Amino acid sequence: MSGMALQVDRRDWLLLGLLSVLWGGSFFFTGVAVRELPPLTIVFARVAFAAALLAPVMWIQGARFPAGVGAWTPFFVMAVLNNVIPFSLIVSGQTMIASGLASVLNATTPLFTSW
Repeated sequence: MSGMALQVDRRDWLLLGLLSVLWGGSFFFTGVAVRELPPLTIVFARVAFAAALLAPVMWIQGARFPAGVGAWTPFFVMAVLNNVIPFSLIVSGQTMIASGLASVLNATTPLFTSW
């Protein structure tokens, strides 16, 4: 692998640009929404919108929802740890700081977690 040269082509730059627009756009729209809606409502709407988009993809791929409460427990734990808590804290923080600052602070996460 050390002898392999990696090149970034035009497609890669376009995908990176799209990612930055989508990522930064979420902070912008959260900043707009937080003026009118409470933070938990915004978090619920964001996650519900994502679930509504991803459920048909799951069905198209032939996957099914788990049956029984015990099968849902890991999903509940992951939802709380990876969605509810971080999104609630970010949106609550955006009630006090600008969305641009929130996005920059969020982008510094790898700096603090890579050690």
